[in-house]
Amino acid sequence: MKTIDWEHFTHCSALKVQSAYGTNNNEWTCHTADFILLIKYIGGVLSVGISETEYEMGQKMRMVAISDSAGVISFSQIREYFLWDTPDNQIWDFQ
Repeated sequence: MKTIDWEHFTHCSALKVQSAYGTNNNEWTCHTADFILLIKYIGGVLSVGISETEYEMGQKMRMVAISDSAGVISFSQIREYFLWDTPDNQIWDFQ
């Protein structure tokens, strides 16, 4: 993936994602100690929204990266991209 928003990438990379679960094709919800992240991968564009509550989730999405592949992506690829060390037993990815 090619990063297009280094500020948001740096902020997201610094987060300690404690758990993640797939909600739809190419969409995941993640939890940290303080935030909820909504991650979407649509048409080769990776977007991440960070909120404090589920009500706010998805209201402030920012594009982080683009890819040549517009198909399916796994959470393990996203975890690798952001260098997150989320435990495997805390990831539910049904894709």
